[in-house]
Amino acid sequence: SLLTQVELSQNGNATYIKPSVSALKFDKGGSRKTIKVDSDGTKWTVEYPNYLEVETNGDSFTVEVPSNDGDFRQGIITVTEDNVRSSITFQQAGKCPNCHGQGNMTCAACSGMGSTGFGLYSMQCVWCGGRGSMNCGVCGGTGEKEYKQEMKNLYSEWTEQEGYTDV
Repeated sequence: SLLTQVELSQNGNATYIKPSVSALKFDKGGSRKTIKVDSDGTKWTVEYPNYLEVETNGDSFTVEVPSNDGDFRQGIITVTEDNVRSSITFQQAGKCPNCHGQGNMTCAACSGMGSTGFGLYSMQCVWCGGRGSMNCGVCGGTGEKEYKQEMKNLYSEWTEQEGYTDV
């Protein structure tokens, strides 16, 4: 009888990475959140914006977001191993990025003059009611921007620019 021996081995490449969440939301005061990572790989890495602090620990990592006195922030945290990657979108409340916390904007119709036309043909601006300014269209005049459902657009734009596909 002929005996054949075949050696089998696993090359160690990850085939999937699945974080426990796909989106994170933080208030202005900042906080910490822990994300578990399910993967068949052994050594995944985390890429993130420089104002976040990330600490890995076994099969999870903790994201710490500092308090935010500036504009509303959003971004992407990417977990990668080999050729597999998964993304987590995040947002942190802050000042409105459109009006920078002022709550109002110069009226585009009258350029802040409160009226349109010239000389005898001048009339009160119908858009701002003669005030020369209007409530910001992004924050509704509050000067603050909270998290919204815009995350999917941010993620889609980023993956298209980088040429990545989600797993």
